[in-house]
Amino acid sequence: MARDAYTILKAKGIEVAAISADSLESHHRYQQKLALPFPLLSDRSKEVCQLYRVRIPIIGISRTVFVIDQQGTILFRQKGTPKPEQIIQQLSL
Repeated sequence: MARDAYTILKAKGIEVAAISADSLESHHRYQQKLALPFPLLSDRSKEVCQLYRVRIPIIGISRTVFVIDQQGTILFRQKGTPKPEQIIQQLSL
């Protein structure tokens, strides 16, 4: 889970955020329930999901992890929930 990976990723200089089409209110409840230390962003229009090609017609949104550098370049993309060690290894951090 991203919460468990947060400390490892932050120590490597990686900022963590999550985005979904759920409402801000839903995110707030979820963040409190799981004690998530990173921001949850709301994409109610699903515009960002469409831009990153994670929106699947009829099915919905495919959970995907991205690592994006400060210039906006996607350094890592994987569907599902990779372990933090996989991300760090892939990025050679």
